Amino acid sequence: MLHYLTRTTNKGHTRYYKIISLINLFGDHIVQRIFGSVSYKKPTGMIEHSFHTRAEAERYVKAILSRKIHRGYSLCVL
Repeated sequence: MLHYLTRTTNKGHTRYYKIISLINLFGDHIVQRIFGSVSYKKPTGMIEHSFHTRAEAERYVKAILSRKIHRGYSLCVL
């Protein structure tokens, strides 16, 4: 599952935040967070977290989404 969020700063720069949920070969659920500015080719950063169950991963994604929306990001439809 992919969630894509964007935010425009006070200076007019557009920031993005991607949250990707995956399952690896061992059955663990991986949540990747990739973030940066649209004016750069490469992302500023990437963070990965591993969870044993899907429910844990979904709770984590919901918490991240609510925090980012509270900070001014908005969900984009791809």
